[in-house]
Amino acid sequence: ATSLYSNWGAGAALGVVLLAVTLALLGFFQWLLGARATGVWSQR
Repeated sequence: ATSLYSNWGAGAALGVVLLAVTLALLGFFQWLLGARATGVWSQR
């Protein structure tokens, strides 16, 4: 039971970390594209 709970806890923690990293990367790429788009429009 202890190993099962520890494995579930590790899996949940890993899932949360992966989810946070994925959201952070998506937000960063969205900001990068937005900044690049505004930069292109401002140059024109």
